[in-house]
Amino acid sequence: TENYIYDDKNRLEHTITHNSMDGNLDKEFTYPSTGTLLNKNITGNPVKTRTKHNNRWIGTIEQVYDANGIQPKETRISNSDGSNARTDFSYVYDDKGNIRQLITADQVPTVYLWGYAGYYPVAEISNATYNQVRDALGGETVVNSMCNELKLSDANWNRLLALYAHTSL
Repeated sequence: TENYIYDDKNRLEHTITHNSMDGNLDKEFTYPSTGTLLNKNITGNPVKTRTKHNNRWIGTIEQVYDANGIQPKETRISNSDGSNARTDFSYVYDDKGNIRQLITADQVPTVYLWGYAGYYPVAEISNATYNQVRDALGGETVVNSMCNELKLSDANWNRLLALYAHTSL
């Protein structure tokens, strides 16, 4: 069974999952209560999630925000005592606030290129950094004009590549 508890702002505050074979799994969610996120009214996403199993704390997931307090910079995961703390995801954004590069805990980068005036992703490239992609495509100007022409076939790609096309409804 699963139980959901909400705070006075209708945000998920606590979940309790009961499994007759494995016991209870509880999650507590903490939301911004001070600082830039609260001042900018960005309060709907948890900044910290703590998990316990059978009343014993087992771990924490924490979102760390950039200096502007708008975008997550990293996702950190640690054991209950803070040991084995690691950064699972690091994020780099473009000037429109889109994720430009994501780096996972195993240090595999994924780059997202945005077209259509920065509204939609047009390419996802795994196993390459943004700088590698930028250089392979011929520079920042080419990357910034991705909505006009995709020159991905010109580069020597030893990467996983996904292209996206969007049509209006």
